[in-house]
Amino acid sequence: MNNSISEAFNNNVQIMKQVARDYKKFEHYIQMIKIHCAWAK
Repeated sequence: MNNSISEAFNNNVQIMKQVARDYKKFEHYIQMIKIHCAWAK
């Protein structure tokens, strides 16, 4: 049960990583993760 939260977050990051392959700047990828984390709260 404790590991499920981190696994779910890691899965979402991996999906965002696939989406972000076309991004030219790494900062855009980091911003996408921060926005997702803000919505998850």
